Amino acid sequence: MYGLFQTTFYFGYMALFSLALGIMCGQCSVAASRIVIALEIARGGILLVLVADCNGVVTTLWVTFG
Repeated sequence: MYGLFQTTFYFGYMALFSLALGIMCGQCSVAASRIVIALEIARGGILLVLVADCNGVVTTLWVTFG
């Protein structure tokens, strides 16, 4: 393999690998946040939620349970 064929293979497989890694990391983050929220709800405590929008503005939300 050489030239454009090799370049296409390399960038194609790197794109697939990056996409798969991103999906796996995203799934781990969602699972971890669900566990934390479930534990806070079960404990009856206060949960601090930080929400960021597309422009990078972070909004703080305090959620009280019980």
